[in-house]
Amino acid sequence: MVNDTSGQVTALAQIGSFLLAMLVVFIVFSILIVISGFNPVVVYQGLIVGALGSPDALGQTFIRMGPILFCSLGLVVSFRCGMWNIGSEGQLFLGALAAAVVAIYLPGFPKVIHIILAMAAAFLVGGIWAGLCGFLKTRFNANEVITTLLSNFIAIWLSFYFLKYHLQPKWAFNPSSLQILPTARLPILMKGTLFHGGILIAVICAFIVWFMMKKTSLGYSIDAVGANKQAAEYSGIRVNRIILISMFISGGLAGLAGMGEVLGVHHLLIRNISPHYGFIAIAAVFIARLNPIGAIVVSFLMGAILNGGRYLQIIMGIPTHLVDILVALFVIFMLLQPIAEKKIKAALAARFQKTGEV
Repeated sequence: MVNDTSGQVTALAQIGSFLLAMLVVFIVFSILIVISGFNPVVVYQGLIVGALGSPDALGQTFIRMGPILFCSLGLVVSFRCGMWNIGSEGQLFLGALAAAVVAIYLPGFPKVIHIILAMAAAFLVGGIWAGLCGFLKTRFNANEVITTLLSNFIAIWLSFYFLKYHLQPKWAFNPSSLQILPTARLPILMKGTLFHGGILIAVICAFIVWFMMKKTSLGYSIDAVGANKQAAEYSGIRVNRIILISMFISGGLAGLAGMGEVLGVHHLLIRNISPHYGFIAIAAVFIARLNPIGAIVVSFLMGAILNGGRYLQIIMGIPTHLVDILVALFVIFMLLQPIAEKKIKAALAARFQKTGEV
């Protein structure tokens, strides 16, 4: 009976804290909308229509969800290992570069094989780039927050260098590569939209990461290292090896985010291949509480907000900064949700105890 009631209290606290956070976001953002001279009802209606109101809108939401989910899954692995990988954005760019090279310059492969090769290249390059920061940590005890953060700028400009001086055709005005070969394009899963197979791959990867973290010795070792490196080493875990593996997997998954943008959305490499998906994923993974399955839901919500915000800007003329504020409010109050959950849980437990149910 105690266990059943405890589970009910936890569930109620989680639901209540989530609804409370969303209510606060709604109230604060509504006030800002009124101050800015817009009708809150019209704005919220536009947000929903822009994100979910048609097959095309839903497809646009999903293609924003995909890279956020890939990067979030990578961060689940590194963060749970105690490695604060802030370099997903750069790893995404290099993954996109690697996928584009394979997709453009390796003809003659069947469609499935060509896509797998591009995926492997993106995963490998993104993984190696993150692994270098892991090596600096294990070899020189370099702070991974600094190395991964600064590696973003190097990776982004490396990507631009190769695009500008090696991949861009002479006749192209804007920095962009040739179109990828048809055999490398990810299939469209929803006719008439941009909903491509990369989103399905991202969801499959979420369950793979969940299985790895929950059911394998590698996942146990990653969690052990993240909890206490000294205790993990004392128990026989090769800490430096686990750090390198976790960073490689983390960067590889971020690289797959770049692959999805090239093979599924743009079908070429462009300079601004990512509108900061790697940084958005940092917030998303904390909202999901480092849970790969939760990352699916949070990534979809983030994608819906980003896509609905785009609709508000383009169709309704809502200022860009107002949409940015909405994203920031959602992130801030969702990150504060655990505090509210703890207080609600304590209050419910006290009430149940008082009524004699515990």
